[in-house]
Amino acid sequence: MVELSISRLHHLFKEHVGLSIGIYAKTMQLQRAVELLANKDESTKQIRHTIGIPNAPNFVRDFKRWFGISPSA
Repeated sequence: MVELSISRLHHLFKEHVGLSIGIYAKTMQLQRAVELLANKDESTKQIRHTIGIPNAPNFVRDFKRWFGISPSA
């Protein structure tokens, strides 16, 4: 769509955003999880699926790594 190689796209993204595409995407997923957890309208399982991390151990590990606390806290 943008007529760039994958490596060039990654390079330009990091140059302009300051983060790799993977880190940026993970940050957006986890920020959305925080918003949904704050509302308490959905279960943690529903939230995991909504943000695209259906595997519970991966979600908890990533959440703790980013925020220093578990999603349940």
